[in-house]
Amino acid sequence: MATISFDAQWLTIANRALLRIGSKTLTSFDDGSAESKYCTILLPQAIETVVSAYNWRDCIKRAQLAPLADAPVFGISYQFSLPEDYAKLNSVSAVDSDGNEVEWFLENGVIVSDAVSVNITYTAIPGAPENVSPSTRDLIVKQLAYLLSIPIVNNTNRTSMLLSEYSQTLSIAMNRNSVTQYQEDTSIPYYVDEDR
Repeated sequence: MATISFDAQWLTIANRALLRIGSKTLTSFDDGSAESKYCTILLPQAIETVVSAYNWRDCIKRAQLAPLADAPVFGISYQFSLPEDYAKLNSVSAVDSDGNEVEWFLENGVIVSDAVSVNITYTAIPGAPENVSPSTRDLIVKQLAYLLSIPIVNNTNRTSMLLSEYSQTLSIAMNRNSVTQYQEDTSIPYYVDEDR
């Protein structure tokens, strides 16, 4: 997982989650409180859970992978490391020297293949909350609130409610994300009156 710099923007996300569970907010991630300790541990998990749940348009990136110097132990010619901000693989194009698609496998955090060129689209861990849409930030807040409620609130009913709220919001966000804008093509009329 990518290393996340816990700056003031992520602190705002953490504080929104803490407010959702009725807890005190933080002044920094290293203020020594139990809440700051839990946020530091659970925020990366919340981010990865949210961005890995779906192919969010605001988290998709493309990359051309370079082969690593060391070949796999046997059977395959090359291995390719995934980007540092990789969360989920969406598509892979692995091509040999003749331009033919070849098999590839994901093994232990690398792609192995006889391909000489590997291009991917992947879901990336955002470096900062500003790099994702407000709805994705809201999902991170709700997932973090759910995770924080387990050690801080210690109330299974409240925790279940927060998980249900996150799940409902996730479903709505996935539907909104998948809807594409329809733009009518007016260059060709739908109805042509040939008698005119």
